[in-house]
Amino acid sequence: MAKFLIVEARFYDHLNDMLIEGATDALKAVGHEHEVITVPGALEIPGAISLAIDSDLYDGFVAIGVVIRGETYHFEIVAGESARGIMAPVDGWRGDRQWYHHRRE
Repeated sequence: MAKFLIVEARFYDHLNDMLIEGATDALKAVGHEHEVITVPGALEIPGAISLAIDSDLYDGFVAIGVVIRGETYHFEIVAGESARGIMAPVDGWRGDRQWYHHRRE
């Protein structure tokens, strides 16, 4: 059993509620534990994951944020930078734990 941290950027409550429910249901279904923390927006998700990696309390992370395309360039900046920021600390995480993919059989 692994322990996961779900980091959610709570900006669109109704959408986040559905995403959190799906993530927690999936983790519970395979016997994993989880905690949920909330950050103000998608750009704060990478920092929270980076701090959590340093804590060595979690085996994996789930990032949940909803970024909706509007009429400005804001979407591209927020979506692109949050994704880049999430991958940066993960790419550098080389502790005793190994990433794995759960496949349904």
